[in-house]
Amino acid sequence: MLFRGGGRSRPLPAGAVMVLRAWFDAHREHPYLESGREAAALAAECRLSVAQLRKWLANRRLRTGATKHIADVVNRRRLRAAAGRQAAL
Repeated sequence: MLFRGGGRSRPLPAGAVMVLRAWFDAHREHPYLESGREAAALAAECRLSVAQLRKWLANRRLRTGATKHIADVVNRRRLRAAAGRQAAL
């Protein structure tokens, strides 16, 4: 069942939440959708829109502390760049 429109929010169907929690738990190390196809397939399985799916996942990552922090991303890039320079020597 798709909920459309901007009115008051309603809880997602219990079955959808069970599927989403299972997906999230299975992907806890990297709880991000890899492609639009994966998003569309999971949304269809849950009978949600892709926007609802993405919002649920974003909220879940925030609530569980599983978000990518910008400082972590920047530090990883710096470490990779330094390793590349070191390897070139």
